[in-house]
Amino acid sequence: MNRWPPSITGLKPEAVTVHPWGVEIIMKPYFDGGYGYAVPNSKSDLPMPSSCYSEIQQGIFWYGPC
Repeated sequence: MNRWPPSITGLKPEAVTVHPWGVEIIMKPYFDGGYGYAVPNSKSDLPMPSSCYSEIQQGIFWYGPC
């Protein structure tokens, strides 16, 4: 985790994964996807239904179970 910038490590995530669609920062894993942040290449690339996400800042989304 020490290779991530302080803005990510400061969140103390459970995991950070780089996907083809963007970056996922998992804060609390759970069988249904859990809670975390998604930073997609574009909004249309988000892997779950749009109802699962809240855009907290341009291009940064918070997600939870749908």
